[in-house]
Amino acid sequence: MLEPTQTVKPATGRVVAKVIDGEAIIMDIRSGVYHSLDNVGAFIWESIELGLSLEDIANSVTSRFDVSIESARQDLMNLINQLLEEEIVFVKDADSATPVDVSTAPRTGKSAYITPVLQTYHDMGDLLALDPPAPSATDLEWED
Repeated sequence: MLEPTQTVKPATGRVVAKVIDGEAIIMDIRSGVYHSLDNVGAFIWESIELGLSLEDIANSVTSRFDVSIESARQDLMNLINQLLEEEIVFVKDADSATPVDVSTAPRTGKSAYITPVLQTYHDMGDLLALDPPAPSATDLEWED
C-alpha cells in the first residue's frame, strides 16, 4: 500500500507525455497504447512530473479545486493505482527523494472539481508496432 509521503515517477524509458491545453497525453512507446487525463488529472500528472509526494499532490488539488481533502486523497490513490497498473509510473525510491518547492501564487477562486479518470486508447497500438516512433533529427547527437 502506498504511503502519503511516497512519490511516484513517470516511467520515462517507457512513456512520453505532454500536457497541452489542460490535457495530459501519455504514450507507451513500447506498445503504442496511449492515455489521456483531463483537467484535474492533467494537474495531477504535472505534479507527478514535479516530484511531489502523494500528500503534497492531494493538498495542491484541494487548494486549486473545490474538493475535500478526503475525496482528493481517495481519487488520487485510485488514479495512482491505475497508473501503476498500466506501468506509466513507478514508486520512487525513498532514498532518492529530494525536497520540492510547492509554493504557488495565491488563487482568487477554486476551479470546479472533476474526478480524474485515466482514458486508455488501444487503437494506435498495431499501427505503432509496425512503425514505432523514432527520435527527430534534432534529438540525435551528431559527431563533428
